Amino acid sequence: GTIEASVVAALLLGCADPKRMPPGATWSLLDATQAEPLHILSPFDGQKAEPGVFHVNPDADERPAPLGDRDGHGGAWETAAHHWVLDSRAAVRTLDRLREQLIRDEPTLDHAERARAIENLITAFTDQPVRRDKRTAIPGQVSLLNGLDHIHAQILASDDPGQSTNEANHTQVQSWELVNRGRRGISVRRRNSPESLIGVGDLLGLRPTNNTSDPWRVGMVRWMTVGEQMEHQVGIEWLAAEAQPVTVTAEGTNHGGLPGLLVQRRHTQTLLVERGVFRDQRMLRIRDERDAFRASCIKLVESSPTVERMNIQPAP
Repeated sequence: GTIEASVVAALLLGCADPKRMPPGATWSLLDATQAEPLHILSPFDGQKAEPGVFHVNPDADERPAPLGDRDGHGGAWETAAHHWVLDSRAAVRTLDRLREQLIRDEPTLDHAERARAIENLITAFTDQPVRRDKRTAIPGQVSLLNGLDHIHAQILASDDPGQSTNEANHTQVQSWELVNRGRRGISVRRRNSPESLIGVGDLLGLRPTNNTSDPWRVGMVRWMTVGEQMEHQVGIEWLAAEAQPVTVTAEGTNHGGLPGLLVQRRHTQTLLVERGVFRDQRMLRIRDERDAFRASCIKLVESSPTVERMNIQPAP
């Protein structure tokens, strides 16, 4: 591609906030930039702020900012004649065509995941995240488990001390430093590389390192940054204060005996299980340590690169 296409691709990646992008989303965006020429850069000339329009400061080492967001810029944009404006709406139209093509093609799990990744990118361009919750700095350490299998095994071990030696040896408990907390989640960091790779969309189990009697809380990685000396910082959204380990079998398929986490929230039951299980109205057999029941899949709440989160309805 041309130099302009490379610059546009790099700027669009910045607009989409890469720290919030799940694996694979980068390639969908690059596909969109190569699908057709995107002449979406223009000189800054006091344009009106609109969704999907970003300000580019060539003098700064920072990603493009929404045109209406002038916090911290000292009102200098009006006089910066050599600055640029990036209109992402052409890229959004191309991405939307790619998404529709994936949906029209033979429906596969890979196509469905790419289509959802593209939807996330479109949202990133048109609906920039705004922090509304106050963040409070907190000291301390947190024990962290990465992955549904590890969380499932560790909760089972915690519930049955007789299994703790055998089960816990198969899990990977890491120690991370608490940074801050908000109403919906926390941020943690690690001064060096974690023992296992962590990415956006990963399912995590967490509890205070100094209080092993607390239940494992379940959260999902929403953003991640890697700084100098490989310092990792991760933003985690809480999904459940407590979860019940279960095994899941999807009726009529080879999906059997899968580890899952069942969350009860008021009148809604939510199931976390590996990708590929959800189909609308599919019947599941769910078993915990004491009982078993049948339930139907009624709504796919979220599909991350590692797990599906769905609402289920127990069968009468």
